Amino acid sequence: MKKTLLFIALAICAKASFSQFAFPTQSAVGGAMGGCGVALDDFWSRVGSVAGIAKLERPSVGLSFRNNFLLSELSYKSVAFALPVTKSGSLGTSYTHFGNADYNEQRVNLMYAQKFGHMFALGVEFDYLHSGISEAGYESSNLFTFGVGLQFYPTSTLTIGAHIFNPISTHYKTEVKMDVPALFRAGVAYNFIKNATATMDFVKDMNHNSDLRFGLEYTFFDFVNARIGFATQQLTYSFGVGIDRSSWGVDLAMQVHPTLGVTPQISAIYKF
Repeated sequence: MKKTLLFIALAICAKASFSQFAFPTQSAVGGAMGGCGVALDDFWSRVGSVAGIAKLERPSVGLSFRNNFLLSELSYKSVAFALPVTKSGSLGTSYTHFGNADYNEQRVNLMYAQKFGHMFALGVEFDYLHSGISEAGYESSNLFTFGVGLQFYPTSTLTIGAHIFNPISTHYKTEVKMDVPALFRAGVAYNFIKNATATMDFVKDMNHNSDLRFGLEYTFFDFVNARIGFATQQLTYSFGVGIDRSSWGVDLAMQVHPTLGVTPQISAIYKF
C-alpha cells in the first residue's frame, strides 16, 4: 500500500514537472529542443500536434521511449502509425503507456489531418484514456476526449502551430475526482539560416503555470542534426542528436532537471 501511494505521488510530481498531463513530448527531437514540438516537422511532433500529419508523404511508423529521471516506473513507451489517404489528408493512430503494474496511464488516439492549399493544415484527434491502480480498494477508470490542432505556413521557412488537448477539461468518474486538465500549446519554427532552425513553444496546462520553451537545431552533412533547448518553468535544459535518412531516422535526447536529475529519450521512425 505505502509503496503504491509513494509511486503515485512520484508519478504526479513527474507529470507536473513537465507541465503536461501524463503524456509529454513524445519526440526526442522536441525533447532535445526544450520540449518544443507544436511547429516542428519531424514525425513524432506531427503526431503530437495532429495537424502536422497532413504533410506526410509516405506511410510511417514510429517508436519512442522516455525514462523520466532514470526511474523505470516513470517511463513512457509510445508507438504511432500514420498513412496518407489522399493527396491532402492523412490518418494516424498512436498508443502511449506510462507507469508500471502498480499504477499506469494509457492513451490511444485516432487522428485525421487535412491540408487546405499550401499554407494551412487542420487536424482533429479522438482520445481514449485509461488510469489503473493495482491496490485493492482503488478502481481503474476510463474516459474519452478529443483535441484539435492547426499549422500555418506563411513562408517556406516559417511554421506557426497551435494545439489544444481536452478543451472540455473532463475528469475520470471515480470516487476521488481526477481531473484531466485542458492543455494548450502554440509555437513557431523558423529556418533563419540554411541548415538551422529556431523554435519556441508556449505551453499552458490549466492546472499549472505557463511554460516557455526554446530550441535550436543545426544540420551537418544534410543528415546529422545537433540540438539544444531550454524550458523556463522548471529551468530545464536539454540537448540531443539525430540521424535522418530517406527511409529511417533515429533521435536521442537528454533533459536535465535541476532537482530531479536527467531524463533520457529515444525515438525512431521508418518510412515505407
